[in-house]
Amino acid sequence: MKKVVGLDEALAAGKKKTQLEAEKKAKEEKALLKDLLVMSNDLGDIEEPLLSIDQVAVKLGVSSQTVRNWEKQGKLPPAQRTAGGHRRYPQKDITDFMKSQDEFEILMKINPGKLLDTLTQVMSNFSPTEDISVSIRNDPLNRKVHFTLNSEDGLCTFTKTMKMED
Repeated sequence: MKKVVGLDEALAAGKKKTQLEAEKKAKEEKALLKDLLVMSNDLGDIEEPLLSIDQVAVKLGVSSQTVRNWEKQGKLPPAQRTAGGHRRYPQKDITDFMKSQDEFEILMKINPGKLLDTLTQVMSNFSPTEDISVSIRNDPLNRKVHFTLNSEDGLCTFTKTMKMED
């Protein structure tokens, strides 16, 4: 004789099965997250890329000797040394240096009259009461400065490029 299962019993059995499956899946996900956490901690041990003096010189648009001089003068952080005594610079140090130099070079190598004319020309595209954001990006390798102005609503953007003076 077959046992007739009531609707409540069938629902309870299905609920218990679903709960067991959910618990099993949660355990698997927890183990996976634990593995990912271990892997992410291991990634923290990966060393930052190091650049040779020639790579730094190309990146900065100067000679290797200038890089050595800047290091001696304290403009650049001291390089790490290989077993053979060769300089190696952490990429982050060079990127930080380039950002600080961008501002310096913009102020030092542009004729103030031309700068004012350029900004006036670009700003004439905006209403006098409009709020704008201004971005100035230095491109030392191509000896150019890029001025970008954006309207507050983001609908209007103007960019002007100026060549640096020698």
